[in-house]
Amino acid sequence: MTSSVDAMTVGLDEFFLAFPDDVEAFFTLAYGATHWGAIKSALARPPAYTSVRVNTLVTTQDKLVVALNAALVDFNARLQAQGRPTIAAVPHSSLSDVVIVPSAPRVTAPVDATTTKKIIVDRLCGEAVLRGSDIFARGVMCASSALNAGDRVLVYVDLDHSATRGSDAELHVGRKLCADAPPLNGVLSGHMYMQNTPSSVVAHVLSPQPGDTVLDMCAAPGGKTSHLATLMQNRGTLIACDRSRRKVLEMKAFFESVNLSIIVPIKILLDPPCSALGLRPRLVHACNLTELEQYSNMQRNFLWAAVFLLKPGGTLVYSTCTVNPKENEQMVAHALDAYPLELVGQNPVLGEPGLLNQGLSADQAAKVQRFDPASASDTMGFFCAKFVKTKSIRETTSSQNN
Repeated sequence: MTSSVDAMTVGLDEFFLAFPDDVEAFFTLAYGATHWGAIKSALARPPAYTSVRVNTLVTTQDKLVVALNAALVDFNARLQAQGRPTIAAVPHSSLSDVVIVPSAPRVTAPVDATTTKKIIVDRLCGEAVLRGSDIFARGVMCASSALNAGDRVLVYVDLDHSATRGSDAELHVGRKLCADAPPLNGVLSGHMYMQNTPSSVVAHVLSPQPGDTVLDMCAAPGGKTSHLATLMQNRGTLIACDRSRRKVLEMKAFFESVNLSIIVPIKILLDPPCSALGLRPRLVHACNLTELEQYSNMQRNFLWAAVFLLKPGGTLVYSTCTVNPKENEQMVAHALDAYPLELVGQNPVLGEPGLLNQGLSADQAAKVQRFDPASASDTMGFFCAKFVKTKSIRETTSSQNN
């Protein structure tokens, strides 16, 4: 299998995520051209760190930092052999059950991109590599001949599906290494869970206590659910639902592996299916505006069910991993208009206020959290809102009919 290289240079700093024209127009209007351009650029790059959540039922934040740094010895030895600075895991400055593992800084590639052996991978594999994953055969489209274990290779991503297995391809060459994230999948299993920082904020905002009755409506793959159970100290009733039987069975196996027994409401976490426009890195996104509308329509149905099930006086936390205001600020405005809900402040607050001119007043926007991929915090795109149900939805419906 062979590949050839042309003279065009496209570095990761210049690359940005492109969208269909109708989506571009919508988000440019919502964010402004400059801000939207920064978001598109950030979405195409991985954060400069990996966030892991501590299973506080079996260890502590400080102990996990020590164990993680011991697990990074081989990775740091490789960095030292290349003359690069080593990395160290550190506690999160605001979250007592989160540890941050920085990626090794990028350096100028010390190899000749025109002669070094190459591998072309599909988009999903390329995105995973940017987050520290190893490359497996399933993601490889084609490669240089005579590859051997331990060979140093250049990795290219087939963004337009033009490469077929075994074919030649014209490659665009970046001149820097991507930030080097250590592979952590399977490391210290049962003691930690890889979870983006904004996702770890959600359970703290809901603030479940031991003995509470909590419903996680869209629970798969179980990361936020296991966090809720941990904060409840494995005591109480936590109901985890998902529309996929396969995902429910996978969650059950995961919960058993980390010794959570209460997964069997006065508080509900609603993290519904969304457009996922906040995930990083994303190298391609072809969803048009009509397809994006389908997510907000589905989320309204989930929201109705959540409010219907929630006890008056109970707490509902709504979250998404998208930067789409139709699924975020506009969904909050819909909830406040349609249901007996009060928008309340959150703790902890690590994100920014919501967007204005998307249905929320300045006071309301200040009560939600929006995590911006283009901000200095370098997180994924994420959104979180917290409500308290003021009265029965049946009572509201009855009064409207009279």
